[in-house]
Amino acid sequence: MSSITLGNIYIANGQSQGWITTWNNPGWKGDTFIQPQPLNTGASLLYAGSESVSLNNGGQYSFGYTVKNNGPNSTYYNLQVGSN
Repeated sequence: MSSITLGNIYIANGQSQGWITTWNNPGWKGDTFIQPQPLNTGASLLYAGSESVSLNNGGQYSFGYTVKNNGPNSTYYNLQVGSN
């Protein structure tokens, strides 16, 4: 099951954006999938995921990743997050 975590995020051609996603509930949720969904044509988004995984004092896991627009156009995108 996936959901849109954040929507309509602007990213220019050649720009990279770093993100951290944390589950609202404590405990391991299984495999976590994070994907950018481009909303405009002519953009190619690269996702570099699971750069880091950490556990906080509340028992929640956080996942660090980067989204990069390889262009040639700027775009808006949604972040889709899910687990199985």
